[in-house]
Amino acid sequence: MTDNTQAIGGLIGLFIIALIGIVLLSAIGDSVSLTTETLSITNRSIDISSARLADNGIDNGTAFTLLSTGQRITGISEVRAGNGSVLIEDTDWFTNSSSIVAFSNSTTMIALINNSLANITLVDFGFEPAEFVKDANARTFLGLIPLFFVIGLLLFIIAQLNLFGFRDMFGK
Repeated sequence: MTDNTQAIGGLIGLFIIALIGIVLLSAIGDSVSLTTETLSITNRSIDISSARLADNGIDNGTAFTLLSTGQRITGISEVRAGNGSVLIEDTDWFTNSSSIVAFSNSTTMIALINNSLANITLVDFGFEPAEFVKDANARTFLGLIPLFFVIGLLLFIIAQLNLFGFRDMFGK
């Protein structure tokens, strides 16, 4: 009877270890994905009214920061006026650093800034978070961490099953 009690206790312990392993796998996967994947933002709203000049033009020196320090834009896919019209890169807008967008003094932008209802501009862009690993080889190795964790967890469970003699218990 004590062998069966010991085996059941071992089975309960293995279940708890497997449950903890699954929780840890989720945490490991989350932290790996934060360092290996670029993110995207859709419809980042920018109020361009602060760039308005007294003569109804746009101050090219007024820049709008899209991201916080340490993050880098990987590409701006689209810039739209508040009314939905798509703005053209290097004609209506440009980037002058890794996380700043500025608007040029084009006829489209002047028309938008003079229309107080269209002062909101929407930007879609992808970016690398501050903790993003830039080296592709390092990102590959980081992606293997959850796999090796699962293999280790499975080997530990199999070793514990053999230790408690589950093969012999079910073989009788």
